[in-house]
Amino acid sequence: MQLARSALSNWFNGIPDANDLCSELRDGYAVHRQAVDDQVVLRVKAFDDIENALRAKTDDPAATPQAPDWAMLEASLSVAPLRQAVEEHNKQADDHTIVKEGRYETVLSYIIGSRSEAFRNLEAQAKAAQAEAKAASDGADLAERTLATVRQQHSLIVRWATLTNDLARVYGKDHLSVGVTATASHTYAAVATPLLPT
Repeated sequence: MQLARSALSNWFNGIPDANDLCSELRDGYAVHRQAVDDQVVLRVKAFDDIENALRAKTDDPAATPQAPDWAMLEASLSVAPLRQAVEEHNKQADDHTIVKEGRYETVLSYIIGSRSEAFRNLEAQAKAAQAEAKAASDGADLAERTLATVRQQHSLIVRWATLTNDLARVYGKDHLSVGVTATASHTYAAVATPLLPT
């Protein structure tokens, strides 16, 4: 009896409360839930009466306790209205979720659409900045290569000038002609040509 009574109470406690349902279903659901609650109370009382009669008979086998009324235990407990209300609530909740997601998509599409021109402008600015950065990098590379070439030429000129002074001391400045010519590999070479006496 205790197991049956406990199972019935647990089953009823698992039925959703009227406040858990959407507002338009609450009133009707609450009426049906109260009717089920009344039936559960009668059934629990019947279990109590049966348990008390059995205990009295166990305590005194000669006793004749009044027979409990368990007719309501044989009757079915209708929960169809509750089930229908819960199904309708779940359907409305699902529909609400779909509508809400649709609204989110609409708002997001509006935001993206309204900002598309600004996005395109920013994208164009980013591309222009990238092009300017590349041009500046290329210019820096060219300047660095040009500077390296100028330094190389300056170093070469200084060395050949020193060599020219040394040769002039040896041969005399009126007996030597020194010229610097460009080669095919864009480097420079000094050519010293002795002057023939006239």
